[in-house]
Amino acid sequence: MGNKWRKVGIILCFFLQLFCLMDGLITNEKIYKTGIKNKGIDYVIPKRLTQDSYEKLGLLMNEADRKIYKNCYTKEKDYYILKKQDKKELTPIIEEASIINYMFYSALQSKSSQEKTLGFANPSGVYNVLKGKNEKQRTEYLKEAKNTVR
Repeated sequence: MGNKWRKVGIILCFFLQLFCLMDGLITNEKIYKTGIKNKGIDYVIPKRLTQDSYEKLGLLMNEADRKIYKNCYTKEKDYYILKKQDKKELTPIIEEASIINYMFYSALQSKSSQEKTLGFANPSGVYNVLKGKNEKQRTEYLKEAKNTVR
């Protein structure tokens, strides 16, 4: 009977060691993916936005994406705070708007005459132009701006 419990104990220790090894591998994978590969960024979605940033990102989205975006944030004092939600739905929306925003600011470096006519002459010019347009005009403007910046 003593041998039986020793065998059970050895098997339990083996499974405990295996579990610890697997947990270590999973932890190392998370450290690599988030900490090293993505420079510590788990998601591109900001947890907190100023009102100005919130409004500017919203201008760079189509109507359907903007609806999802607005439903994911609540206003608290001077900031918009991300609600606890599925980030996978919001991630591509924020990524695209951030890329467009980056393209606008990159265009400021070259300042060609065509870019100046699109409102790239200063950072707030782009957003002032977008605020004055309806949804269809804004979509066309963003398409034209994307083509110009490429």
